[in-house]
Amino acid sequence: NDKYLFTANLRADASSVFGPNNRWGYFPSFSAGWRLSNEDFFSSLKNTVNDLKIRASWGKVGNSQIPAFSYLGLVDVTGSYNIGDQVVPGYTPATLDNPNLKWETTNQTDIGLDASFFNSRLIFGADYYAKRTVGLLLNSRVPYSSGYRTALKNLGDLQNRGFEFELSSRNFVHDFKWNTTVTFGLNRNKVLNIDGGTYYDGNIDGRGNSTIAKEGVALGSFWGYVAKGVNPDTGDMIYQMADPEAGLQTSDMAIIGNATPKFSYGMTNDFSYKNFSFSFFLQGVQGNDILNATRIYTEGMWEPRNQSAAVLNRWTVNNKNSTMPRPDLNNTDDNYNSQISSRFVEKGSYLRVKSMTLAYTLPKQVLERWKLNKVRFYVTGENLLTFTKYSGLDPEVSMYGGTNQQTVSSNMAPGIDFGTSPQARTFIVGLNLTF
Repeated sequence: NDKYLFTANLRADASSVFGPNNRWGYFPSFSAGWRLSNEDFFSSLKNTVNDLKIRASWGKVGNSQIPAFSYLGLVDVTGSYNIGDQVVPGYTPATLDNPNLKWETTNQTDIGLDASFFNSRLIFGADYYAKRTVGLLLNSRVPYSSGYRTALKNLGDLQNRGFEFELSSRNFVHDFKWNTTVTFGLNRNKVLNIDGGTYYDGNIDGRGNSTIAKEGVALGSFWGYVAKGVNPDTGDMIYQMADPEAGLQTSDMAIIGNATPKFSYGMTNDFSYKNFSFSFFLQGVQGNDILNATRIYTEGMWEPRNQSAAVLNRWTVNNKNSTMPRPDLNNTDDNYNSQISSRFVEKGSYLRVKSMTLAYTLPKQVLERWKLNKVRFYVTGENLLTFTKYSGLDPEVSMYGGTNQQTVSSNMAPGIDFGTSPQARTFIVGLNLTF
């Protein structure tokens, strides 16, 4: 009677992105559950607690999302050479070989609880998870004497731990129906080790890398100078320095923010009355930072390009209390006033009306005349409203959004807005026909 549950799986995958010795990956998983509500000792609680189950699982998954044949040293056919009066096609080395490349693997342990109350009018779920990712596939810098800038390696290990909760309720169940689902999650991560001790990523054109990963530090940490305001006498930025007499040094750089939210949340409500239905979904995060790198260019005033209206309040001899430094169009101070710094780090918390749908279903007596099973008209809106203090176009943004074959290390640099297009606000009018 489903008191005790157990499953086991084993998956084997082979990928040509790895060499012959590491081509195969083996990924087992196990899960077990105990439905306490089916035990005899639980019978006295059945009228209140309809179902109660505790569960646990462990599994291993692999990642091979890197360019094909990455273990080989590849060549580029775009080179050409002038020999005499002829242009002869040529080949140039493109990637450094690494026969030791292997699967990036993640071991995950989950412990959870599921419960339903009052004839399933109230359903609750809770999960704790712990993930350990081993052998992160990243592009690592190599000595220029090798003839290459980077090489793909299994570079480090990462840990993620967190909780997820979900509460669903059927608030009204007669002609007027109202269902609600609320979700809440929090995640904490840190780098366990990294080859070479430190890994920089999130390159901002003209300014260098903007994120750092090193042992014991949370992933998604922004790396730059700590801005302390504008010098009213000179109009230049004031940065935190270990030795002001020596001037600004790379050793003065520090962690200036983190892109990981302290928690995330969401809420769905579904309403229906006879043939009408209405639903909406709210989603948000709290406690994360965004590096608004777009402002480095639109407020940097170091090149003859369009600037935002904010620079109209820049420092001048008649506006010495401004928080916007003076321009440096001649680039005489090595872009001193527009370095990657906490000046461009903003709070990224937001609450968004993610979607909203209004629908009407034709009555059965109308459908019978047309020999149809169901006709439903609906109007849906997505990304309708966003409540945030972030000054950019969209707080739900990341220049390096997800791992792909062009940007292997993109997940190492979340939360960067560098001219990224915002999500579109869309409206859909539709008709569903069922015959």
